[in-house]
Amino acid sequence: SNTPVQIMGKYNKYMDTMSIVLDSVTAVEGLTIDQFLPTKYNVDAYWNALQQIGKQKLSEFAYSILDKVLLSNKEVADRFKIEFAAMSHHDNCKSGLLAHTVKVVSNLNFMLTAYPNILRGTDEEKKSQTDLYFLGAIHHDIGKVREMELGIYQPVSRVTHRYLGAEYIAEYKKEIVEHYDEEWYYHLM
Repeated sequence: SNTPVQIMGKYNKYMDTMSIVLDSVTAVEGLTIDQFLPTKYNVDAYWNALQQIGKQKLSEFAYSILDKVLLSNKEVADRFKIEFAAMSHHDNCKSGLLAHTVKVVSNLNFMLTAYPNILRGTDEEKKSQTDLYFLGAIHHDIGKVREMELGIYQPVSRVTHRYLGAEYIAEYKKEIVEHYDEEWYYHLM
């Protein structure tokens, strides 16, 4: 189950019916299932786009949180780059989570550009709101790296990707609250 195998055998044709006669089925070391799934997205391009949007739109502090939670967290980043966004609808394919996230963040960027009045208050308050919106958009589905395994829901999914994603942010609660405030932190969660 969930292990790539090498199948050895012969085929047999009898009265226009093709049959396969198996001789052996052996697990193959060093291969993973994701190597056999097609990728319709350019992972490097989407990953670079996500980083660029983060650098352009986030304050230095917010970018450091993004970097700690996702970009430099190799285990999370590697899973984020290959995981499905969903099992049976939007971006339900390898690397769909990354593509979906970039689409959401790009839509947010368009909305804030087209409707600048969404951001209110002083320049500092607007920057804080921008950090909240962009970090929230980037992290909104990060919990799927634990909730799913190549589009298949795992037992931990009982608590949903929202909760699982909040666990990644919770590790940085103290510094987030010190930089913004507790209300901002809970809006992000």
